[in-house]
Parts: sequence; structure tokens; C-alpha cells
Amino acid sequence: MESDFMGKILVVTHYTEIPGTSHHLMRYLKQKGIDATFLLLPLDKWKNLTYKIIRISENKEMELEKKYPNTYFTDVFFIIPNTLKNWELYIGVDPLNALVGGILKKILNKKWTVIFYSVDYSPDRFSNRLINTIYSFIDRVAVKYSDYIWCTSRRMIYARAKQVSDLSKIIYVPNGTWNNYRRLKKKSNNDNINLVFVGYIGKQFDLYLFISEVNKRERIKLHIIGDGPMREYLEAVANKENVKFYGKYPHDQVLRILTEKKLIGIAPYNKKVSHVLYGSPLKIIEYLSCGLPVITSDVVEIAKDIKRYKCGFVYSTPEQLKKILDKIEYSRFKYNKLSKNAIKLAKKFYWTHIYDRAFERVLNQDTINR
Repeated sequence: MESDFMGKILVVTHYTEIPGTSHHLMRYLKQKGIDATFLLLPLDKWKNLTYKIIRISENKEMELEKKYPNTYFTDVFFIIPNTLKNWELYIGVDPLNALVGGILKKILNKKWTVIFYSVDYSPDRFSNRLINTIYSFIDRVAVKYSDYIWCTSRRMIYARAKQVSDLSKIIYVPNGTWNNYRRLKKKSNNDNINLVFVGYIGKQFDLYLFISEVNKRERIKLHIIGDGPMREYLEAVANKENVKFYGKYPHDQVLRILTEKKLIGIAPYNKKVSHVLYGSPLKIIEYLSCGLPVITSDVVEIAKDIKRYKCGFVYSTPEQLKKILDKIEYSRFKYNKLSKNAIKLAKKFYWTHIYDRAFERVLNQDTINR
């Protein structure tokens, strides 16, 4: 791959203060020694974030910041002058960025390959009908004008398959992890059973369900690392002896805690946020890579893998969750065996292997088409 795409990749993506999928792609390209350019557009338009150009060259970054008013129209005008070079690959993360690349390819008669990196998907993304109609239109046109669609889940692939006539355009590119542990030594400081939640404390997680159960138990403790709009309410209803909130920690520190401590990761997803159903939850993958057994709802696709690999517990109702917690608290479950199985499953989601396969698919198919 290095010799075929060296210095000819443009990645256009929105970004927030929290690192996302495009940051993992950037790390991968740097490790491979590929000179790529990233156009970073502020996603949160109300925040004081800047438009950025990052050029990766010989494992060095050159970052140029230019201040513009943060609007989606500005996004388009920022992208256009930076696409005039003869790129080999144009990777647009999410619909608008992919659409701009596809249309510019047609208008400017460029020969670049356009990849629509669909990191999330939902047919009902917005509650406002007009906004959702506009978003869906942009999404459909982005699919039409892209040469490939990278999908992060199989459910997303099934949905996208209805939008294309050529299924070879669709490539499975799930979220992954950089952890590649083979053997872990977990430390336990007491006889308590420690659950952990890491991430955004928002309405897409039924944390109240866990807190209400843990509140009345003697041996089970819940540790919540992160922040979000639901935190204040959940802290108010939590038994502080059993449930502790820690706020945000640096990502490296979080991984160190998950790796060293004997914990069970929880991911209580619900359907209140529509794109969860089609998502590839990075939270669960990182739990697994750190050797944590997982308790999750059956809403997410990876729940089936957790059952198959016997590396955790899956529930669909509050009653089922109660039975799982009863089992953990009152019977001896084989933590070490679940932990080893978690690492086995996590190895399927190693970023380097995921991107190697994705780029090979693009390269091989383009060679055939030529």
C-alpha cells in the first residue's frame, strides 16, 4: 500500500474536542509512513474551534490554522481550494464531506477515488422532519457519487446495500483499538465486584438502570469515568457509597486503569439516539482489548459476538439485568476465563489489520477496474 498511495491521500473530516475515528486513521497513516493531508472542519459550530490543515510527512505534522466563521457553507468553501491537487484517494468522513469530493471529481474531471467513510448512519437522524429530509438527501447523493463506502457495522452494510447497485462498493471497516495485549495481570484490591462505565454520560445510555440496581447491593460498586448532560441528575440519585463519579480522565490514563484493574465494563445502550442501532461501539471494543468482561444491552450489533465468544453478559430487559447482577454477586463466575475470551474477540478489531484490509480492497478493485 505504501508505494501505491504515497503522498496522494486527502482526508476531509469534521472534528470535536474528543478524538474520533479520523484520528485513528491519521495514526495509521503516520505509522505506515504515508504522506497524507487532513482537512479538519469544526463539528460543533457554536464552539471556538478552528479549521485546520494537517500534513503528515515522515512522521511529522505541519498544522496550519485559519479562522473562519463556523458554518456548513464555510466547510464547503474551505474544502474546494484544498482539493485542486491531483490526489489518488479522497476520503470524506460522513455524508457532506464525501458528497463534496464526489461532485468536485465530476465537475473538475478528476481521476481520484472517492471513499465515503460512513462512521455512523440512521434513516431518522434528526427529529425535525425538514432537517432530516435534507440530511437523507445529502447522504443518498454522497453514496451515488462515491466509488466506495466504508461501513462500520454489518447492520449499516445491509442498509447501504439497498442504496447501491454494485455491492463491491461497500467495505466493512469496523471501529477498532490499538491495544494488542496477549496476557494481562489484573489487580483486585478488595472482595467487591467493580463495574466501570467510561464515556459520554448522555441519554443513549441507561445508566439509571444500573445505578438503581447497584444502589441496593452490598458487594457491587459502579465507577463512572466521563461527563455529560445526565451526570448531575445521576449523581443526585446515586448512593455515594456504591457509585462514584470521577469526571473526565485522559484517554491513556483510562486505558491504564482498565488494563490494570479487575473490572467489568458496562455499555447500557438504548435506542433513544437513532444511530446507535447501526453503530460500532468503540467503548465496548476498548473494554474487551483491556481484558474486561462486558455487560451490554442487546441493542448493539457486537452483543452477538459477546455471547458467541462468552466474554460477558447481554440483557434485553431490566429483569434480565437483575439476574445477571445476582449471578455476579452471589455465585462464583469465572472472571479470568471471561477476560481471556474478551482479548480473543478484541483481536478481531485491531486498527492496523482493519485499515490494511480496507485499503487492500480499494487498491485491488481499482487495479481490476483499470
